[in-house]
Amino acid sequence: MKTRRSAELVEGVEQPRLRPKLWIVILVAVGTAALMVTTFWVGVAFRGSDEQAFQNSQKDVFATASVEFRAESPVTASGMAQGGATLDVSAVQPKEASIAQVSIDPQAVGTVVAPGSVLTAISGRPIFALPISGPYFRDLSLYDSGPDVLALNAALATLGLPADPSDNEFGWSTAEAVAGLYEAHGFEAKRATPTPDTSSPGTTVVSQLPKGSLLPFSEVAALITSDMVVASAVPRLQVVQNGDIVIKLSSPVTSAIARVNALDVRQITVGQDVTVRLPGTGKTIAGSVLKISDFRDTPTDVPPAATDATARLSASPSGYDVVVSLGDAAQPMQDGEAVTLEFNPTDEKFLAVPATSIQQDGTQSYVLRISGAASTRVSVKVRRMSDGWALLDGSTKLAVGETVRVG
Repeated sequence: MKTRRSAELVEGVEQPRLRPKLWIVILVAVGTAALMVTTFWVGVAFRGSDEQAFQNSQKDVFATASVEFRAESPVTASGMAQGGATLDVSAVQPKEASIAQVSIDPQAVGTVVAPGSVLTAISGRPIFALPISGPYFRDLSLYDSGPDVLALNAALATLGLPADPSDNEFGWSTAEAVAGLYEAHGFEAKRATPTPDTSSPGTTVVSQLPKGSLLPFSEVAALITSDMVVASAVPRLQVVQNGDIVIKLSSPVTSAIARVNALDVRQITVGQDVTVRLPGTGKTIAGSVLKISDFRDTPTDVPPAATDATARLSASPSGYDVVVSLGDAAQPMQDGEAVTLEFNPTDEKFLAVPATSIQQDGTQSYVLRISGAASTRVSVKVRRMSDGWALLDGSTKLAVGETVRVG
């Protein structure tokens, strides 16, 4: 009787047919399923991280800021003094002196020059500041005549000296006035060379000559205006050469001028207070805006070495020329001297947004107002930039506290 075990002949050998045990089958199936599940979730985890990074890279990330009220910071501009006339007084070595040396303390820088005063002295010879308003171009001596003598007599008369302001001759009264001018300051006026008395051979008219019968051109500085100030002076005991400038006078600078750009000029109005700073001294002068020009382009034909304030300013970048009237008149400045103008702002405040939030579409400026996930375009008009903020001019649909996109 045959058993139920089947048999196979393999190469002539009878082999039994093996069947797997049930618990092994179940164990393998469970392990395989667990491995598949684990592999799936590991893949999901890695894929989720990459996907999030990809999604983040596609997002429009930006910063925001709030709309604020802000005051304007002062507008400052580099400018130049203008309007001051200058007078250079040169040294002339006296014939009797071996060298030309400043022999007294000159008038101090900043001093308002008094007509008739001594500015300085070269090797014992004074230089007078005289208010001569007419021509003056030569040494003058007894019996000279002409328009320069008329101008000298008028100047001496204004000082209370015995000269006839209507006389165009250097007469004895003029000589007496000149002598009085020198004596009042401790100097002696020069006398003309004595001439022989032809009626009495061997004698001269020395005794008849007035004490002051000669006024050398080198000993007079003709004042351009009556309120000139000392701008610079060579100190006492310094040796100089003929022609060296030993003292420089300037008339008071009455105004300053600066080129201001199109945005900053919107903060400036006629009559506005201005602080004028003198570089290097720390001194300030009070002023006010006198006038504002129309827009001016930079010309191409201005000489690079121009020293006149107006000429130098015209070579500045395009903008508006702002003229400031100076309240303190007696300043030892010269035309073209550098100053800093600080236009004092009002206390008025304006809506402001960060300057980097301003976007441009052609000629139209706008910002993006953020509300939740939505953004709305709002047109704005910029008054000026101030400390990194754009101050808005005119009406706008923005309000304090609203959020705008930056960048």
